[in-house]
Formats: sequence, structure tokens, C-alpha cells
Amino acid sequence: MSNLDKSPERRAADILLRGGKMLALACPVCSSPLYQTKDGDVICVVCNRPVKILSKKEYEKEMLKDKDTQKKEDLTNKNKLISKQDKNTKNLASEVKEKEKTEIKHNYNNINNSIMNAYDTLSNKLEEIMMRIRTEHDLSTLERLLSVVEKIIDLMLLIEEEY
Repeated sequence: MSNLDKSPERRAADILLRGGKMLALACPVCSSPLYQTKDGDVICVVCNRPVKILSKKEYEKEMLKDKDTQKKEDLTNKNKLISKQDKNTKNLASEVKEKEKTEIKHNYNNINNSIMNAYDTLSNKLEEIMMRIRTEHDLSTLERLLSVVEKIIDLMLLIEEEY
């Protein structure tokens, strides 16, 4: 019969019969009494696993090592998080720039369309006024129409220069 097939009671009895002893310590996992074999190994008969008993100094040393390891892991995780946040920030900044460029292009196109529409409207009005001038006989009306023509041409020239 293998050691795994035996009950915890049977394993405890075997250790005691072979010169081992029951310790006044409990298993950190299941809280059952621990047993020490004649060879000095400490075993939990319920968990069927060896247990390492540490002196106070060894325990403190292990705890410090664990804390150092934890600090290193925390620092590594923080660095990873910061790196990830930096990437996210860069991606977000890039997305914002692209969005702004797109909006600027869209606004620019809207402005260009508006200006071209204004230019076309001025051109159409100029043609209408020119037709009216051809048929108009009243001098004061002709003067007003010519003044309007002059202003329309100035605006059209300004648009052509600027755009």
C-alpha cells in the first residue's frame, strides 16, 4: 500500500512507529498537527505534504525577500501601466490631431464652397445689372447701377486675389 493510499491516521501512526514525533505545531494549510520523521522532515499527514519550519530569523528574511519581490513586481506593474498610459495618450493625441485636421479640412471646404457660391451670386447679379443698364434711360438710376457694378467688381477681384 502506497503512502497516498493510507489514511492520515495511518500515516501518523507509521511516523510515530518509525521513531518520529508529533509536534506542537499546526499545518499552515489545514491546521492539523504536524509530525517530524526520524530523519527530521516535517510532514502534514492530512495534506500529505512536507512543511518547512522556519526560525524567526529565517521567517523575517523570507518576509523581507517577499516584500522586495513584491516591491519589484509592483514597480514593474507600475512601469507597464505608465507605458500603456503613454501609448494610450499618444494614440489619443494622434486621434485628436487627425480629427482636428479633418474638421479643419471640412471647415476649409465649407468656406471655399461659401466663397465660390458668393462669387457665383455676384457674377449672376453683375449680369442682371448689366442687362438692366442696357435698357435703362434714367441717368440717376444708371449712376446707381454703375456704382453697384463697381462694388460688385471690387468684391469679385478681392475674392480672386484671396482665393
